[in-house]
Amino acid sequence: MTENKKQAMFSFFEEKIADCKKRMNELFADERSDEANFEKIRVSVFEIFKTILAVAVKSAKDDSVGIQQFFFMKVEQIPANWKEAYNIANQHEDSERMHIERIKLETSDEIRNMFTKIWGEMK
Repeated sequence: MTENKKQAMFSFFEEKIADCKKRMNELFADERSDEANFEKIRVSVFEIFKTILAVAVKSAKDDSVGIQQFFFMKVEQIPANWKEAYNIANQHEDSERMHIERIKLETSDEIRNMFTKIWGEMK
């Protein structure tokens, strides 16, 4: 059971990373570098959480609950910094920084939702 969940989650990450990189390259080719850089940010967020999942799997071995607890802890902890950065950017009316932080937050929400769908709610 845990093996299927791990495989599904890693497949999700691989697919999302590949899609974002493809879009990024297309946007760079169209000389739309700002939009391409936003896709690059999404790639980075997916890669961060893919690495976190790998660490969770390695440290918890086949303990599904341990993997779930570690991943959920990180998926809450890391975006908290991005929320704070978003609020600071908002106070300074820095719309570009706000957009970057929003991309990170939306991507982490997408990851959290998929993890919950595959792994289930925290117990």
